[in-house]
Amino acid sequence: SPFVDPATRGKFEFINDGREARAERMSEFFDLSVLESEFGGTVTTPFWSHIFTQCKRNGTEFGMDYNEQYEFFESQSSQGGALELHGALPELPDRFWQVCSDPCVLRLQRAERSLVRDLARRLCTDVDVGQEHEGLYDDAGMILRYLDGDWNVVRAEQRLRATARWRKQFGFSAQRNGKYADDIEKECSAGAMYVRGFDQCGRPIIYIKLRHWDSKSHEGSLRYWVYCLERALACIE
Repeated sequence: SPFVDPATRGKFEFINDGREARAERMSEFFDLSVLESEFGGTVTTPFWSHIFTQCKRNGTEFGMDYNEQYEFFESQSSQGGALELHGALPELPDRFWQVCSDPCVLRLQRAERSLVRDLARRLCTDVDVGQEHEGLYDDAGMILRYLDGDWNVVRAEQRLRATARWRKQFGFSAQRNGKYADDIEKECSAGAMYVRGFDQCGRPIIYIKLRHWDSKSHEGSLRYWVYCLERALACIE
């Protein structure tokens, strides 16, 4: 074509094969479960322009693909939501989209991604002052750990909310912000526990030397344990 230079033309892959051959060729480049059927994929759900333009994150549709928008529409409809096909879809808080767009979630199978979205959506509701959810409900890795491989959304939600309530009672954010720095420094001075280095899988190593443990304060000891665990988790993230 006179409109496309040879270097650019060489980057195109033209596929004119029949259906089965087309699917085989396209599978080299795409996951067929997210590709429309006319392009060799298995997706048969229709494209509705109003979903593509009206399902928004913080007032904008940018940052989402149509599959995410359609799955959300379906999940709301199946739960008896009052969504009209041509109506505006309800807006969810930032932490929901932060979880759903995390690379570790996008790499999951479609059914598993849907369960993560369901759990993230549930955690956006009924958040009261007795729950400290920052770094918990908005953390995709944390949500996946609480799903724990069995993908039981109800049980994972219960455990996450229980942790959020414990964090509130413990004063987790206050500790992260330095409120108990003196206690932590005192416990640390014994050299009984600390994070240093990584194993061959890239996981942080926590050293625990019980012979050096000489804490006289149960609360101080507990706070230092939490501190070290959080330091290790931060190295993973």
